[in-house]
Order: sequence, then structure tokens, then C-alpha cells
Amino acid sequence: MSYVIPDIQPFKDTTGKVIEGRRQWRDHLKAIDAVEMGHSDLEAQRAALEKKKREHLEKVEKAAKLQLKTEWQEPKEVEQDPQTHKRLWAKVAERLEGRPEPTRKQLLRIVMEEQRRAKR
Repeated sequence: MSYVIPDIQPFKDTTGKVIEGRRQWRDHLKAIDAVEMGHSDLEAQRAALEKKKREHLEKVEKAAKLQLKTEWQEPKEVEQDPQTHKRLWAKVAERLEGRPEPTRKQLLRIVMEEQRRAKR
């Protein structure tokens, strides 16, 4: 005994276009270069994302363990000499002269570079 699957009920897609049947839905998906995903597809995507997250966390943990061994990652006291401290910030200010305001990450990188140069 065969079974005929009924057509889908009319609905509006995300653009507001009314879709009235399976044929129109397939044509619409082709037109917007999209693919319809089922539950199994979503589960596969979710599993792949979780795997990537785990791999990334393992990579970060491994990198953190390695970085703890490097000397510049160990906590160090800021130099107490006010003149050295003023010179460091004067050099940082010179590097930033006429440039757009840096992000926190860029500013930290510049300060660390100037500290390394001052130690030489």
C-alpha cells in the first residue's frame, strides 16, 4: 500500500514571500542558494561544533602550560624607579603620536616591546 505525502501548508519565509507548496519551496531554496537541513543534519553540525570547541580548549590549555614556562609570563614586579617608568611611557607616547587610539591589546604589545628594548 502506498502513501502520498500531503503538500505543505502555505507560509511566509524570512523575506515575507509566501511559499505555497513543496515545489515553490525547493525553487526558493535554489534561488537563495540555501539547503534545507533536517534534525540529523543539525545534530551532526552540533557534534562538529562541540568537537572543535574541545580541540580549541585543549590547544589553549596546552599553550597556557607552555607559556607558564617562559620567563616573560611569570609575574614580575613593575620597576620602582620613577625615572625609568616615566621614560618608558614617554617612548610609548612617542610611538602613538599621530596614530589612532590603540586597542588595549595593541597598547599592551607596544608597552611590552618598549620594556624589552629598555632591558637591552
